[in-house]
Amino acid sequence: MNMSTAVLDLEQDVELGSVVTQAMHQYGNIVAICSYHHMPIKESRRYKTTIEDQTFKTHYRAKPVKSLEGKPEILYVRDGFQKLFTGTKGQPPRKTYADQPEPAMNIARDVVHAVTGQLPTGPDHPGPAVWIVTAQKYPTKKSEWALWGTAEFARMFPEFKAECDAYRGRAYRFCEAKIAEGDSLHTNRQPRDINEIHRNAAALIGANDAEHPWITITKQGKIAPCPICGKPTSTEHPKCGSCGEIIDYALYEMTQKRLKDAAKPLQGPPAMPPPMAPPAN
Repeated sequence: MNMSTAVLDLEQDVELGSVVTQAMHQYGNIVAICSYHHMPIKESRRYKTTIEDQTFKTHYRAKPVKSLEGKPEILYVRDGFQKLFTGTKGQPPRKTYADQPEPAMNIARDVVHAVTGQLPTGPDHPGPAVWIVTAQKYPTKKSEWALWGTAEFARMFPEFKAECDAYRGRAYRFCEAKIAEGDSLHTNRQPRDINEIHRNAAALIGANDAEHPWITITKQGKIAPCPICGKPTSTEHPKCGSCGEIIDYALYEMTQKRLKDAAKPLQGPPAMPPPMAPPAN
């Protein structure tokens, strides 16, 4: 079982105490990372997760959070290995490597650093809310996550619930800072520097375009979600700037016609220049 399979089981199965126990016994410790970030976690780190695995890249994935009222996204990291250079041998010489054990906590710290640009910090930090779970008990079963938002969940996981509440506040403050940054860029006429991070931050906490016009209006026109991929794109262009699909067929056909008309060749043969006069004697 590789790491991605273990995560899939943890997220989708209903009763997973035995899976967790088996994974802990077979592969060592598991560390949980939670995220209230509005951007997805997509990291390919240098670690591999089993001795049998011949690749030194391990992928960590978590979806973006769409609402601060819901549960955080969670991914699980377990003990792994790094490739350690041990020298050269043979003729011709070839490099040799050994598997160096790496604790899950070190890998989790590395993932959080890669995502947030900082080492793991507490809920008072102004950065994105992606953190290593410190609660001794947290939900690992689908049936437990289904209780999110209820009094029973708070009773079962009081420490974890308090941790999530604290980091939800950190996520909100981070979004507020990004909105203030977007306002400054808009005031200083720097719309090209306003990006998806600013707009996603505004969407997560419900900021409106009446107070922050840069959310939906740029030099490329009004911004709206693409009906195909869902990413923000200009409504004044016939194709989505992200996925390239046609989103306005009337505008697309009109643009195609205009381009074809501009490229039409001249009608008839080109006029011949008059013959040159003979040189005067």
